[in-house]
Amino acid sequence: MEISENKEKVWGIVAEKKGNNSARIKIFAREEKGFRVDFDIKESFPPYGYVFANSFFEAFPSFLIGTIIQFYAIPNFGVEQGEGRDEWKLDPNLNPKPKPTGFRVFETQSNPWKTEGVLDLGVLEKENFLSEIPFLIFHNEQFIGPLKSENGKIFPTFKKEVKIWKSDSQLIYSWSDNQFILEEPKTPPIGIADSMDGPQLQKWFLEKVKPLASNWIKELDSKTNWRIELSGLLENNADQLFNIRLKRIINTFDTLELDKNSLIELSKGSQEFQAIFERTLLSMQKDFKAEIQSAIDAEKENLKTIERSIQAQKDTLEKIEQEIISQKTDLKYIEQNRARLIQDFKLFTEINSGVILPNIESAGQKIQLSSIEIGEKPYSSSKQFFQEFQFHLQKLGISNKRIERQILGLLSNFRCIFIPDTRVGVALARAIGKTKFIIQQVEPDWIKFEFCWRNGLSDILDSCLNFPNQIHLLIIQDINLASPECWARPLLDMNLGIRDFFPNSKYNWPSNLWILCTKQPAQEPENIGLPLFGRTFEGWAGLAYSLEPAKEVDSSIETSAYLTPELVNISWKVPISEINYDEIKHYIDIEKST
Repeated sequence: MEISENKEKVWGIVAEKKGNNSARIKIFAREEKGFRVDFDIKESFPPYGYVFANSFFEAFPSFLIGTIIQFYAIPNFGVEQGEGRDEWKLDPNLNPKPKPTGFRVFETQSNPWKTEGVLDLGVLEKENFLSEIPFLIFHNEQFIGPLKSENGKIFPTFKKEVKIWKSDSQLIYSWSDNQFILEEPKTPPIGIADSMDGPQLQKWFLEKVKPLASNWIKELDSKTNWRIELSGLLENNADQLFNIRLKRIINTFDTLELDKNSLIELSKGSQEFQAIFERTLLSMQKDFKAEIQSAIDAEKENLKTIERSIQAQKDTLEKIEQEIISQKTDLKYIEQNRARLIQDFKLFTEINSGVILPNIESAGQKIQLSSIEIGEKPYSSSKQFFQEFQFHLQKLGISNKRIERQILGLLSNFRCIFIPDTRVGVALARAIGKTKFIIQQVEPDWIKFEFCWRNGLSDILDSCLNFPNQIHLLIIQDINLASPECWARPLLDMNLGIRDFFPNSKYNWPSNLWILCTKQPAQEPENIGLPLFGRTFEGWAGLAYSLEPAKEVDSSIETSAYLTPELVNISWKVPISEINYDEIKHYIDIEKST
């Protein structure tokens, strides 16, 4: 094409260095009749869309590769077409001189704002925006800048503030995987943002107030730590460049321990400062009043709570004292009448099920709820469980294969089971794996259901409710050291279905609770326990087989599985016809009467 000899006003990027000091400039746009236009670059500036600039870096040593410049280009008549050399060159007269106009553009998805109007340079530094020329940030359809980068740190190119423009993606040009705009947007900025850190804001404040109150500045300088304190207080900048900065300075005065007269003297030095000061004090007065009233109300309510707590503690202490007196009376009565009570236990067999559970406020003695947390998954078969139960019996020095086979059938059909030895219950708990259990011995002075309730039963019922997927065992030793018809009547009734709930409680019989009991002989030679009546223990079962000394323990059968209530009650439930539950007779001293 025929090339015009006129100068062309163009925009381009200093793209590469040629020889010692010359350069090639990649053309992006040109000006035509006062307007910047885009065009076919290669056609207008053959052969590749570049302009040659002879001795460019000698004339402009401060211009770097990547700099966007505006300049005038003329045809390079000394170049023959077809040689691949640039057919346009920088106007050698340099009138007017080339000038930098544009910026590199970095796009970020990270939020660059600390607060509204306060730029967080630290966030941008983490993205490693490296550029030797000024650049803009493109975020949320906005241009933010200009900024500069040096040794990994980012700074505003103008003082400590940046401009914000509504972005126009048509202004962005791409070259060599980089993005640029050719000149600062001509539309007015939609805002100005602050980028001062604490020390910079401190310095700005001093420059503002020094002409106003020199005496106050001297007083401030006498404080040894005020610079450190002020820097820390100003870490979070405000969103307006003067008024907001000044307001934040005012809000720090209380921490700096400045007296009111000094602050008033300072405010008189500037009408603008004084107006801000008065507005701030008025706002703070309202806030402080509301805050103080709220604190007073909170303290009043706290005082009421403390008074209620003190009264509740007094009531509790009074009940405990009454309980102690009652306990002492009961113990004294039992000690004085023990022989007669034992002789007259037959009278208690006539007691009906109308036992009333007292309102127990005292916790009584501390009950030890043991917990076993062994096993990574449920048992895969009942045979595996039988082997585990056998293993734990042997570890405790006892053995009986009939007990091992019978136990699962009894658990699946009965909630209360007599066992020949406490060790059987402990072995069962260990074989179950994930379980909780209590071992509690009956005392001879148990004459009320209260004794059973607060010595294990209430604690294990709480645990059953809190851990519904774990089996619980209440192991009661020497059930006949006191008359079960007295202390165990509601328990016996619950097992028979006569009662729906334990007295004065929210509990029915949990599906994850079993009660195991041992007895003391009521006959020679020990003759320690009371006789047990058959009619009292309807709905109970018993393991009556005698225990044998264990042989060598086979540790190879130990597993890491556990038994769940669902396996016992549903999945592995044994038909009652397949078990010998008539072994309860072994524990009954007096058969049930017809």
